[in-house]
Amino acid sequence: MEELVLQFSIVIIVTAILSIVLEITKQPILIAFIFSGILIGPQGLGLITNSLFFEAIGEIGIVLLLYLIGLELKAKLFSGTFGKGVVIASLASLVIFGFGMGIGFATDLALTESFYLAMALVFSSTVVVMKLLNEEEDSNPYVRNYLIAALVTQDVIAIILLLFISSSMSGGALGAFEGIRFLAEGISLFFLAYILQRYLLKNVAKKIFHKPDIMFLMGLAWCFIFAELAEYLEFSREIGAFIAGISLTFLPDYKLKIITEKSETIRDFFMILFFFVLGAHLEFEHLSEFSALIIIGVLFAVILKPIIFNLLFKIFKAVPNESFEISTRLGQLSEFSIVVVLLGASSGHISMDFAMAIQVIMFISIVISTYFVQYIPFGKISAASKTAKK
Repeated sequence: MEELVLQFSIVIIVTAILSIVLEITKQPILIAFIFSGILIGPQGLGLITNSLFFEAIGEIGIVLLLYLIGLELKAKLFSGTFGKGVVIASLASLVIFGFGMGIGFATDLALTESFYLAMALVFSSTVVVMKLLNEEEDSNPYVRNYLIAALVTQDVIAIILLLFISSSMSGGALGAFEGIRFLAEGISLFFLAYILQRYLLKNVAKKIFHKPDIMFLMGLAWCFIFAELAEYLEFSREIGAFIAGISLTFLPDYKLKIITEKSETIRDFFMILFFFVLGAHLEFEHLSEFSALIIIGVLFAVILKPIIFNLLFKIFKAVPNESFEISTRLGQLSEFSIVVVLLGASSGHISMDFAMAIQVIMFISIVISTYFVQYIPFGKISAASKTAKK
C-alpha cells in the first residue's frame, strides 16, 4: 500500500512540474501528461511499476468522458447541425477507410493488417478533442456541435466494429449469432436505462435536487451502474456510461446542469492519469520495420484526414467559416484505434509489434494535433473567410 501511495505521489508531482514548465514556455499542457508517462514509466526511469492501478484510473477517466458526452447530447440531437454532422462523419469514415487500405497495400501490409490500419485511421480521439475544447472558455458552439456529432458517429462505428471482432472469434454462424445478440442487448440496455430513469430516477431527483452534492453522487452512481452492467454483457464500460449519460438527458434542464457541472471536475483529474498511462505504455523497440508506415500514418492523420473532412464540410455547405477548425481538431488517432488493434492482436489477426506501431502513430499524431489546435489562429482564419465572402 505504501509503495502504491508513493508511486501515485510521484505521478502527481512529476506531472505537475512538467505542466508548470510547459505552461511557462507556452507549450500545450496535454503534452506534459503524456511525457510524464514516458519519463517515469517502464520505458523511462522505471519509477512506476504498478501499471494496473493507473490503467484502472485511466479507464475511469474515459468512462466519465463518455458519460458527460452522453449528458451533452440533449441539445445536440435536436439541433440542425447534429444530423448533418453525422452524415459528413459517416462519409468521411468511408473515404478515410479507403485511403487507409491503400496505405496498407502501398506499404506491403497483409490484407488483415491493412484492414486494421484503415479502421484505426478512421477514428479521432474523443478524449483529446474534448479535453482541448473544454479548456477554451469561448469555444464556438457550432464547432462544438459538429465535433460531438463526428465523434459520436465514430464511436458508434468503433463499437460496432468491436462487437464484430469479438463475435468473429467464435467463428462461422455462431459468430454471426453473437453479433445479433450483442446488438439486441445494446438496444435493451438503452431502453432499460430510459425506463428506470423515467419511473425511478426522475422521482428520486425531485426529492434531492436542492442538494447538489447528492445529485452529483446519484448521477455518478447511475453512470457506474450501467458501466458495470455493460461490462457484464460483454460490451465495454464506456458504452454503458454513454448510455447512462443519454438517459439522464430526459431529466429537467436545471437538474441536468447540476449533475454535469459537478462531474466535469472529477473527469478532468482522471483524464490527466489517462494521458499518463498512454505515455507509460509506449514501447519504441522492434518498430524499425514499420518506420515507413509510422511516418505515412502520422502524415495522413494530421494532414490528409483533416483535408478530407474540410472538403466534405464545404461540399455540404456546413459552417464554411469554421470547417477548417473542425477538421484540424479531428487530425489524430483515437483511443478506440488502440482498443481495436489490441483486440485484433489478442485474437491473432495481427502481431503485437504492428499494434504497437499503431499506438506510436496515435501518440505522434496527438502531439502534433495538439500543437496545431493551440497555435493555429482559428478565429482570425474564420474572420478572414467571412470578410472574403462579402
